[in-house]
Amino acid sequence: MLLPRYGHGDRFEGLFFKGTFCGRGRYTWSDGGFYEGAYLDKGRLPHSISRGMRNGYGVRWWTSGNRYEGDWNDDHMEGEGKLICASGSVYTGNFHRNLKSGPGKEQWGNQLGVSYSCGMNFTHKGRGYCRYDGNYQNGVFHGSGSYSCIDGRAYIGEWQNGERCGVGRMVLCPASERGNPARRCIGGLNGLYRPLTYFGRWVDGQRTGQGRLEMMDGQVLEGQFARGLLEGYASVSFSDGSSQHAFYECGTAGPHCPILPG
Repeated sequence: MLLPRYGHGDRFEGLFFKGTFCGRGRYTWSDGGFYEGAYLDKGRLPHSISRGMRNGYGVRWWTSGNRYEGDWNDDHMEGEGKLICASGSVYTGNFHRNLKSGPGKEQWGNQLGVSYSCGMNFTHKGRGYCRYDGNYQNGVFHGSGSYSCIDGRAYIGEWQNGERCGVGRMVLCPASERGNPARRCIGGLNGLYRPLTYFGRWVDGQRTGQGRLEMMDGQVLEGQFARGLLEGYASVSFSDGSSQHAFYECGTAGPHCPILPG
């Protein structure tokens, strides 16, 4: 086994065939990161474009603390793999040319009480995990998928380029802020007057288009949303079974607009 060192500080420990990496080996970069795994045996073919490239199963460590374990094809993470990040996120699923692609699962969090930002950019105090189960494209959520947060917020529906886009249902209010529903949400954070769930259309992560908003006090608002807020006439159903129609401006019933009986 040869142990060559290169002028830029990198070194390789493993097997060669006609001057190229072939079989198993370990390549260590000058910064301390390394790859250990397979190099394509087809490198024995004199005209193969894959000669000396990572192909097959291997593990790549970065000095940042990130680690990938899985399949490689022509020096790219390709196929089934697992990406473990120093930030605490763990992804298991498919890769295409180094990016998450196709079906996969990902989680964020820790059990140490260390604050972290999850995949939906919510900040949490730790001691638990947020999880996504669905499809990816170009490294981000894309297609159908479900997301659940440690604090009780959740979304299931369609995604596009990492944002909620299409039809989906979301639990909007964190569990700790809802209070006791049997006591008019006492103990929550103004929970009685907050929206609990939304089902309808989304565009670029915002409620946009036809939708249905369920409030903590039992009211149900149905109508058109723009930039996350009700706009125009909407139907309002109450917990006692009665209903009305009202005109909304930027999410608030217009003070000078008539409220019509349902």
